[in-house]
Amino acid sequence: MKKAEIMYQDRTAGWLVQDEEGYHFVYDKTYLESMDPKAISI
Repeated sequence: MKKAEIMYQDRTAGWLVQDEEGYHFVYDKTYLESMDPKAISI
């Protein structure tokens, strides 16, 4: 499994994970609970 930290404006927005099923993006809980979080992708 490979994992990449995805940053948005100097904050960890989430994690991109590659596993045997493909690629998955998971938002960081702290990022989602912050003031005005932005979507990483449409």
